Amino acid sequence: MQLRPGQAAPSPDWPSLSYPASCNNVTRGNGLTLEVSGIPGGASATAQFLVDGRPGVVLQRTTAGAVVLRLQGDSGLQAEVGTDPVCTRVLNQMGPHHVVAVADFSALVARLFVDGVSCDGGGIVPRGWSFLPAVGQIHSGAGVTAGQGLGYARVYTRALLAGEVIGNMRSGLGHTGRDAAHRQE
Repeated sequence: MQLRPGQAAPSPDWPSLSYPASCNNVTRGNGLTLEVSGIPGGASATAQFLVDGRPGVVLQRTTAGAVVLRLQGDSGLQAEVGTDPVCTRVLNQMGPHHVVAVADFSALVARLFVDGVSCDGGGIVPRGWSFLPAVGQIHSGAGVTAGQGLGYARVYTRALLAGEVIGNMRSGLGHTGRDAAHRQE
């Protein structure tokens, strides 16, 4: 579903992140994706919700300029992944920016993309993904809301492939022309 800034929608049927993920249960695309375009560049004095589906799903911009995905399920466990220092530095440059958070429940990992480029650690951190614990069934309370001051937010109830993320950005759905800045880092 696509949301305009400040728009709320009913909570989607989020998939469950539970163990064991047996070989017979692995489904390609099992997970969720949050895509946000038009994020202003630069750090902010206050944290900003990009997509708010509390208590289960939150995509938030921190005061340092990083973007963080938080997942919480009925098990009480929480999973979190944030942009690496290179991607955070890019987000703190002039915007607008395009950010995609992908939680792949089959591979049990979450990763982020900024302006069509994977936040892979940039040689500063050992990896650009985070292991997902078994948080259980994810609930979004009253629904999901897109943050203010954005271009749009998209909510998917599946894990997009890296090629789909890049394709969305390059096709104009999230293109910002900032991908070259990542390659120069």
